[in-house]
Amino acid sequence: MNLLLLGRGKMGTLIQSLAAARNHQARSIDIDENPHGAALTAEKLRDIDVVIDFTTPDAVMRSEEHTSELQSHHD
Repeated sequence: MNLLLLGRGKMGTLIQSLAAARNHQARSIDIDENPHGAALTAEKLRDIDVVIDFTTPDAVMRSEEHTSELQSHHD
């Protein structure tokens, strides 16, 4: 499974190491690298199965809106 983790705090770091230990691929983007969901491009999400957000409630909503917008353009 290919995971994209938003946030590199304690939880994001822990999940990334657990995923690797279970032979999953996990990449992470820290909150300062993803202002208003800008780092969530179609190219970066192409091979991603799951996005897990460990940032802030406001950032989660912006990221979700951005990924939903990408999905609606993809369909």
